[in-house]
Amino acid sequence: MVEQARVAAGKAWSVVVRRPIQAVIAALVIAGGLTTAVVSISNADNTCGTGYGYGYSSNGTYGFGYGQCPTTPPPPPAGAVSYVQASNGTANGSVSATIDGTTVTLDGIGSFTLAQYGGDPLGAVPAHATGEYFDIRISGAPTSLVVQDCNLNGGSTVGWWDGNAWVNVVGDPGPTLSPGPPPCSTFTLDTHSAPSLEDLLGTPFAVVSAALPSPPPSSGPGYWVAGSDGGVYAFGAPFYGSVPGVGAHVNNVIGILGTRDLGGYWMAGNDGGVFAFGDAAFHGSLPGLGVHVTNVRGMAATPSGGGYTMVGTDGGVFNFGDASYQGSLPGLGIHVNNIVGLARTADNGGYWAVGSDGGTFAFGDAAFYGSLPGMGVHVSNIVGMVPTSDNKGYWLIGSDGGVFAFGDAAYFGSLPALGVHVNNIVSVAPTVDNGGYRMVGSDGGVFDFGDATFQGSVPGAGVHVNNIVGITNG
Repeated sequence: MVEQARVAAGKAWSVVVRRPIQAVIAALVIAGGLTTAVVSISNADNTCGTGYGYGYSSNGTYGFGYGQCPTTPPPPPAGAVSYVQASNGTANGSVSATIDGTTVTLDGIGSFTLAQYGGDPLGAVPAHATGEYFDIRISGAPTSLVVQDCNLNGGSTVGWWDGNAWVNVVGDPGPTLSPGPPPCSTFTLDTHSAPSLEDLLGTPFAVVSAALPSPPPSSGPGYWVAGSDGGVYAFGAPFYGSVPGVGAHVNNVIGILGTRDLGGYWMAGNDGGVFAFGDAAFHGSLPGLGVHVTNVRGMAATPSGGGYTMVGTDGGVFNFGDASYQGSLPGLGIHVNNIVGLARTADNGGYWAVGSDGGTFAFGDAAFYGSLPGMGVHVSNIVGMVPTSDNKGYWLIGSDGGVFAFGDAAYFGSLPALGVHVNNIVSVAPTVDNGGYRMVGSDGGVFDFGDATFQGSVPGAGVHVNNIVGITNG
């Protein structure tokens, strides 16, 4: 079906099709002369369907609009004791529904079903459960969902069933706890969250009183290697750009950090400058705040990718975006100048800092699992640390490729143990299943242990440099 209409010049207009359809056509503003507009509806019976509109003015100005019907809400899950459903058919609109203190707000075109369970729906009660369970199912193509649960039953945060286990929700951002009354936990679900929108095909959630393990980040077989000039070498991973590639000339980049979905990466300079590529979002920098330093040595992102933390050699901590501040060494009255790395916990509730002597400092909910001085080991060549995915352990790496494992971090070998003698290891990245790790040297040489798979190296590509500063999974 096609309808045409002539519209007066210079008017803001929208086309309304005079039949019982629900397709929404966006408003178009056309300047100059008379305009012919055309509207097309996808279904012949003039009921709900997809529609589009376009128009030309007499001076050649062109406008276009598109609309779509709300989708049908999916059915509630088996075992639900109550549920609500809602639909939205406008791309810039939203719709909300509430049941038993839990509210879901959907943005974009789509529908959802929010259901409540009377108890554990899976026969696998999560740790720290408070007895509050709900389920979200979506259809259509929404852009995001905001979930606010104000029926926490004594809990403080929310977990979800990832198909294998109960794990933390990682919102984009959130979850955040507001004290109330009543106290509420709020988080946003989108393409970068865990669960993502693609996971919401019937996803149980549980209110818990303490953090659960976090879902592992995405992991491809590849990795990115970065130089102090911000140059990036991609091995088995997509290339999203580099600092020289955008015409910037620096020589102070200290590391590279991939996003959770591997769709981008950040690089940081020793002045606290931040370069973001791909879907890595820029949340601020020290120069942008008017803070002038040259001692930044580590950077770690929050689970949502909605923020990051930087640490200086003195243990000073700088937070951006949704990164939570949990303390610093200067704030504790501790005076050092040898901090070389930082790692955040998976629930955004804490972080570790490590010194070149292997001394480890834990803040917030980051647990202390040991340090080299505590073991009577005296070194001055530690270059970094990485935690296990459940935050119950960590690895420390030396410039000689020595590996020290604490907590539940497993030892998979080291360069000295292989009889390889180097002094140029600068960074380490663990595999997503904690079954291995890989190191990189300042020349871009890559060494894999455990289940880490070799995808190439800078020397192997025939490139000769000595300025590599970091490696991250890609």
